[in-house]
Amino acid sequence: QGRFGSDVVAAWCCRSHASVMPRTSARDGPLVVAAFTGARAALFTFGVDDGAAFAEQGFTGFVLRREGPTRDTGHIRAVWLADKRFSVDKSSAGPCSGSDDECDEATLVDGPALADAVGESSSTARRLRGWTWAFQHPIQDFKWGDYVVEPDTEYRYTVYVVGGDPSQTPGGSEEDLPTSGPGPHVLAKVAVCIRTPKLYGSAHEVHFNRGVTGQRFARLFPDAKLQGARCPEQWAWLSRGLEEAMLHFIASAKGPGWALRGALYEAHYMPVMRALADARRRGVDVQLIVDWKVGAWSDERRVWTQRGPQHLNMWALAEAGLCEAGCLHRRTRPASAISHNKFFVLLRPGGEAAAVWTGSTNVTSGAIFGHSNVGHVVREPTICRQYLAYWERLREDPARQGLAMANEEESPLPISDSGVGPGDLEERQACVLFSPRLRWAAALDFLAQLVVGARQCVAFTAAFGIGKEIAPALLGSGAVPTYVLMESEGSWASSRETVRRLRSRANVKLAFGTHVEPAKAQAGGATSNKGSWLPETLTGLNQHVKYVHTKVLLVDAFSDSPIVVSGSANFSRASMESNDENMLVVRGDTALADAYISEFFRIFEHMRFRNELDAKAARPEGTDGEGKFCLCGNVAPPRLCNKDGPNHGRRFRACAKPRGQQCGFFQWLDDEDSEEAGEPGLWPQRCFGSSMLFGCLERRMFADLDRVESRSASPPTQVGESDDEAVEQLSAALATIGLVDEGALPSGAGGGAAAGSTEVDAALSPPSQSSGEVCSPSLPVPADRVALAIQAAADLLHVDSAGAGGVQRYNEARETLAKIVASLPEQPVRSQVLDVLGEMEANFVARVKGSWRPFVISVLQLLGENPQRIRELSRLHRLKLA
Repeated sequence: QGRFGSDVVAAWCCRSHASVMPRTSARDGPLVVAAFTGARAALFTFGVDDGAAFAEQGFTGFVLRREGPTRDTGHIRAVWLADKRFSVDKSSAGPCSGSDDECDEATLVDGPALADAVGESSSTARRLRGWTWAFQHPIQDFKWGDYVVEPDTEYRYTVYVVGGDPSQTPGGSEEDLPTSGPGPHVLAKVAVCIRTPKLYGSAHEVHFNRGVTGQRFARLFPDAKLQGARCPEQWAWLSRGLEEAMLHFIASAKGPGWALRGALYEAHYMPVMRALADARRRGVDVQLIVDWKVGAWSDERRVWTQRGPQHLNMWALAEAGLCEAGCLHRRTRPASAISHNKFFVLLRPGGEAAAVWTGSTNVTSGAIFGHSNVGHVVREPTICRQYLAYWERLREDPARQGLAMANEEESPLPISDSGVGPGDLEERQACVLFSPRLRWAAALDFLAQLVVGARQCVAFTAAFGIGKEIAPALLGSGAVPTYVLMESEGSWASSRETVRRLRSRANVKLAFGTHVEPAKAQAGGATSNKGSWLPETLTGLNQHVKYVHTKVLLVDAFSDSPIVVSGSANFSRASMESNDENMLVVRGDTALADAYISEFFRIFEHMRFRNELDAKAARPEGTDGEGKFCLCGNVAPPRLCNKDGPNHGRRFRACAKPRGQQCGFFQWLDDEDSEEAGEPGLWPQRCFGSSMLFGCLERRMFADLDRVESRSASPPTQVGESDDEAVEQLSAALATIGLVDEGALPSGAGGGAAAGSTEVDAALSPPSQSSGEVCSPSLPVPADRVALAIQAAADLLHVDSAGAGGVQRYNEARETLAKIVASLPEQPVRSQVLDVLGEMEANFVARVKGSWRPFVISVLQLLGENPQRIRELSRLHRLKLA
């Protein structure tokens, strides 16, 4: 308060509350800054338009200044947020996207607290970590998270675009920041104001635990051991409000007349068990369904095998006095599956379901304080009643068949006519999917189609690996940025193969659970107490899953129509076919999406940076690894591209391991040479232009955020009542994307054309050299054949391969599409489409449309190069190839 003066405090207090929103954006010329907030997290995106003047000047990154009340005194305080990983000698260093887990908050601000943290005088601390330090360590990424915000609190952030040489000391002062000169200076700035939501009471509450230990834990608790007693401060830091939220939910059952219904897989964290016992003593009707699969004798191994956590559950429930209280229902069937639910239902007096606690959090110390988890409270009446009805079905300990039939009826899939997207799930509505299900493949296909229908981005977590039912959708996600967070590559071959293929996708970024071990800390910098990387330790509470346990899918999270999928199911066949599971699907709730996406990136970027340290530590000593070593840490030798096409003769580097074991590293040698020569290839130059590299895709996505509403408001093309009407719409769509002149679609394209139409035969026949048509790479593919190929792909897209005769119809439609594509001239698009069709055939599973339909979407993207029009074309299912 003394630093900024009373005028700043007065201005802060008098600011209009109406202008402070959980989600907000501000634009100043070519720079747009958007903020997405949860109760304990704020994510900022920086969008820069192509042609921005400061982009051409070669800006070095972004710096943030946060103004808000302190946690203890409430006085307004300014904090400079920058990237402590930035290195002057390597300006393209990996991104850092958070201010919480990578360093103590004190290392980012001026004042005595910093002096204590780094062991130096206050004046030295101010020089090292003030605004000058921030300008010399800019954020080289288009997003940044602040994870030390408080719930229900207002903050003001100013985002500065910084240019100049970061190795020099900036001139000016904090009150008069430099705007020119050879050193770091301001090129542009935008300010946004936010208000974080309250912890409790909203229609959807989201509570994430810490989920990681990280650098801050190593600094705050340097004597923390892997196991053993911890102080309350350590437990509270790891919980990050998750334990408190679960206990708060149980405490909401106030007394006689209230009731709690629980369905739990693991239930042996004693504070929660005692809270349930206390609720029962104050008159609450507590009834729990708990996984109780008894052990089985193995004649081969001559031992008893435990099929679940029954022995631990029994001990904890008995210790809390709940076994003998008549409130326990044992879930024993089927013995081959698990009762994997983790939900409570709160009932008001009179039996009305008032709220549901669900998510990925088991009632264990490892779930609350160890690996990453989420608790999700929903108060939508219809959803609450569905959960209560599901609990009533489970109470009878039913066999799988009967339960699956009831779940299909009570939680139907929202299927759309086109099969792509959320179907009849309307804006601002939610649905819930209960397992087991009879049509488990259809449920997985629905989830896969959500990924395929993404218009903006996809964020996905996989705790155990990627199932083969979801893999094709991720591989076919096309030109939208896709973020995949995993515990590991998976324990089965198909998951590891999917990861290998995802690594080679330009639009995909992956992160895997890990932590900084001593060797990695040395790779990241010398270990000391002055801001470099310290060795990290895990909590020791988890053995099977140590890092990532959330089950989350976020589609178009930054848009006005986001989709959030969260629950207990692991997006696998077992989770839909045999296990007891629940999964929420919510569309159109931007506040909920903001809470999830801000927390997703907190864990994602935390792990991704450590993955880079892993790769760096694995490289041979004395090498920098730039363009010479793959992600495995092995030498990536130069190779020559011998495949026919535009890249024939180009030299590249790739992982030297056998196919199927490769890490996915790939780099053209001419790109490597251009980077070494100082040409575009470093950040941010590589993120501008029309390239399909990840940096370009992400920058363009964030640059369009203030235009999302106007874009998403455009009505979709409607299917006409007749084939002629549909043909006219198809012709107009093709004309819009520049493939044909309006009205130029072949007249035989509709349902009235004969199979032997001369126009179709002519279009399918190879090009005649005497006609003057030259198959040159510089010439466009003939528009009439492209139109037929798009039409054939759209026809294939709507084949129901799981229905009667579906496989035959699929094969016929695929062969027709392949025949049309094969008739195209020898150009890159032809070989690319044929490669995709071959990949589609290799992944085909008749009962799972999600195993092949994403590849059809990819074909449409290759042919039309306009996702909006492709989505419109996919609805024209009335059109049939003549």
